[in-house]
Amino acid sequence: MNAKIDISETVLTTERIKLRPWRQSDLDDLFAYASVDGVGQMAGWKPHEDRAESQRILDRFISNKRTFALEYRGRAVGSVGIELYDEERFPEFAALSCRSLGYVLAKEYWGMGLMPEAVNEALRYLFEEVGLDAVFCSHFLSNRQSGRVQEKCGFRHFAFGSFKTQFGAVEEDETNIMTREDWLARKAKMQSENEKEKKMIVLNVTYRVKPGLREEFLEMILAEGIDEASRAEDGNIKYDYYIPFDGGDELLLVEKWRSAAALKAHAETPHFARLGELKGDFVDETVIERFKA
Repeated sequence: MNAKIDISETVLTTERIKLRPWRQSDLDDLFAYASVDGVGQMAGWKPHEDRAESQRILDRFISNKRTFALEYRGRAVGSVGIELYDEERFPEFAALSCRSLGYVLAKEYWGMGLMPEAVNEALRYLFEEVGLDAVFCSHFLSNRQSGRVQEKCGFRHFAFGSFKTQFGAVEEDETNIMTREDWLARKAKMQSENEKEKKMIVLNVTYRVKPGLREEFLEMILAEGIDEASRAEDGNIKYDYYIPFDGGDELLLVEKWRSAAALKAHAETPHFARLGELKGDFVDETVIERFKA
């Protein structure tokens, strides 16, 4: 059955984000991401046409007391909703306490690992503080990004189905599930991994650049803001390039990260992917020395 939920007094905080109740002052932030083409369609709703539509949704978020604002760097950039699951479709859970998760993230923050971080914290809250027995989560089969989020967070397949969107299309979807037992097993595994990742990570990276292209490679990195974007990540302590006096065509990079988890999050960013593309064009060999500080 659907458990009673009231998050109106609940604030959840992780290393980078905060899940909190929506406020009337969040209207501009909500409209800013909900009006962007390609965001709402991933969840079956149309982009907001004006602030009046966003106001109606904001009022609903506040009054229903089950939808978190996802705050990142002082802005509401998405939502995590603790929604009703379909009791008629899944009658075998009638004696258990359950809910379903739904989420949306502003397009400019895709690929930064924010949503897995938010979903993991929501799951911790639901299992450890609310005391649920199971949590469902669905995604359109065409929305591979959302499916990947659920996979990363430990959900497992439960059922296939279909969903009629606000714009009349019928999307095939997948419903995944996580039980309390799944959560406890995953938590134990995560704690074991976290113990291994507590210390800071230092990387000394040597790029052996194709002859005569070292300066152009560095100029491309700086022009595209890869270095600045990396330094702006919450888990970064140092990210600096150096040209050695006698290094021929070598370019050096020194990185320091607060944890292995921060380094892993960096590897999932768009600017890291772009650096990989540039390396393919300019670099013959990459040598990485890794240390724990």
